[in-house]
This record gives sequence, C-alpha cells and structure tokens, in this order.
Amino acid sequence: TLSVIPELAVLKGDVDDDGSVNNLDIISFIAALSAADEAAFLTQFPEGNYAGADIDMSGSPDNLDITPFIALLTAAGSNATAVPEPGSLVCIALALMMGRRRLMRR
Repeated sequence: TLSVIPELAVLKGDVDDDGSVNNLDIISFIAALSAADEAAFLTQFPEGNYAGADIDMSGSPDNLDITPFIALLTAAGSNATAVPEPGSLVCIALALMMGRRRLMRR
C-alpha cells in the first residue's frame, strides 16, 4: 500500500527502503521507534526510510504502529515461500528495546 507523504511516495513498512516489506525491515523499524527523531534514525540507517515506519500515518513512528507493521509483514509473508515468522522476531526486538529504555532511565 502506497501512501503519500508531502511530495514523496512511501511504501508503508518499508523502513529499510529496499522497495519491499519483509523481515529485513524489522531492525530498522525498531530503530525508528526508539529514535528521538528522524535525524537520530538516519545516523543509524542512512539509507533508511523513517516515514515508512509510521504505518498509521500519525506523523511519526510510535507504539501504535507495531500491530499494523506486524500485519504488513504477515501479509507480505503469505505471498512468499519459506519466510520466517516475523511475530517472534518483533517480540524479541521489543523486549530488547524495553530493556534498553530501563537502562537509560537509571
């Protein structure tokens, strides 16, 4: 699904900006969620697409984008063969992200 961001066509969920939504987008999606802003995200993923992580089109990636992102990965996986289940990878990544936040608060 293409959605239009001011003057740019963005493929929702394609956070690594390779033209498709797949398991390769998970790490960059998590980075977009944990980044303070687009500039911080782009320091980690200079070729990434921060707007691609804003699945619900709220203006920036946040926790409300997680469920729709998983749905996009699941839909993309049903069109391919032998794709690892993205749900478990996302759960592991989210647990790591929560642990990182707790360490930062100390």
